Amino acid sequence: MPTLAHDVIVDLGRSGAYGPSRVLAQRADLVLLVVRGTLRSVNAARGRIGMLRQVLRVIRSSHAALGILLIAEGTYGHREVEEALETRVVATLPCRPGEAAVLSDGAPQDRRFTKGPLLRAAREARTPIRQQAASRRQRLYLSPMQQRLAEVRRAR
Repeated sequence: MPTLAHDVIVDLGRSGAYGPSRVLAQRADLVLLVVRGTLRSVNAARGRIGMLRQVLRVIRSSHAALGILLIAEGTYGHREVEEALETRVVATLPCRPGEAAVLSDGAPQDRRFTKGPLLRAAREARTPIRQQAASRRQRLYLSPMQQRLAEVRRAR
């Protein structure tokens, strides 16, 4: 198992895992597709999920390299999105366009920004995201016997 670990976030954009981005996606411990809980977003994500499954050679699994980062907007919640896309929702963030504009567009921020709902949810999302990545990493680098021992320890 690698001794040094770094969290690297790469936005593959709408073009997805093609060209040089494909290599980044294939070598990632975890690829998250950002999906809003709207009909339009879920429908658009179906094709992207299929493409990413092929690129990542993923089957449906709780330890897969592919997951959903759900933006809580619209009528579809966690369960409906998971069912529709047959992919695990790893974390959920609130829909906060004003706060998101600070991060994406450099919009001015007020002093409450760092303690606001979006960043608070992002901090909370770190744990399940890191757990999913660690679970996948463990499955890739441990022998079958080591995997079984780790499962037994987790069950206790």
